[in-house]
Amino acid sequence: MVLALVEVLIVVLRCVLRCALCEKELSKTGWERDPEQYYCHEHRMVLPMRTIGLYIGRFQPFHNGHLAVIKDILKEVDQLKIVVGSAQHKGTKENPFDAEERKAMIYTALEEAKLADKVQVFPVPDILWHEKYADHIKEQVGDFQIVFTAENKMLNDLFTAKGCQTKTCQRIGDYVGTEIRMRIAEGKPWEFMVPPAVAVYLKKINAKRRLEIVFRS
Repeated sequence: MVLALVEVLIVVLRCVLRCALCEKELSKTGWERDPEQYYCHEHRMVLPMRTIGLYIGRFQPFHNGHLAVIKDILKEVDQLKIVVGSAQHKGTKENPFDAEERKAMIYTALEEAKLADKVQVFPVPDILWHEKYADHIKEQVGDFQIVFTAENKMLNDLFTAKGCQTKTCQRIGDYVGTEIRMRIAEGKPWEFMVPPAVAVYLKKINAKRRLEIVFRS
């Protein structure tokens, strides 16, 4: 009896999966319920789930190094969730731009690079308990399979301890947020260090004047 019920349930599930791919117009609910699982009716096989990556940074500001890393990550994953860390900070030398400004920089750069449809950006504030950070991120952004860390051993260890797969991203190019902020404040050339769309955005929000003020304080 139990075995028969299990067999019926398997058949029903297979039908739902088949419809999700082969009769899309008739299975909207199925797609919403399980948007990452596809079933091929013709070949009777389940295709792999999409791979979702996670990349964390402060992006003060978003620069060419960040963009290069993201392009490399997107060669390995189907979707990327980008966390804007220290989201609660703004108006300081280390964190002059607020979370929404950093989010806007990321999206405008990725739209320019025609990659915006493959990413989601999540501003996430810091917490005091490092050992709970990985859980904190999961609560904020949802599921992901691979965490990409920028040569940050502590971050790598925190996610590894929670059973997450991690991969270290190699720094690409000689781009450092601290130097870019100093160059902007001191009136030195800096535009070549960020994507063109970000340079336009930083000028629009009067970044030079704002950085001059925080660097004097």
